[in-house]
Amino acid sequence: MLAGFADCAIVRDGGQERRGLAGEYHFRVAVNDVTEVNGHLVVMGRVSGTFPGSPVDLRHFLTLDTNKITRLETVP
Repeated sequence: MLAGFADCAIVRDGGQERRGLAGEYHFRVAVNDVTEVNGHLVVMGRVSGTFPGSPVDLRHFLTLDTNKITRLETVP
């Protein structure tokens, strides 16, 4: 999944913002729906993995630049 991210990507999740590709948890997303809203790609999916509260249904707001994700924000 990280191959789609830009090296300088910003990820906002759980009230925290991280930069770059390093992550604390291992996870997978089962995509339920994909739409475009105000120029952002919105991915609805069930996320499961090695994090507290797994699994959880989330909306992922993605900002793309030249086919790479430059910003990802997750919302319950």
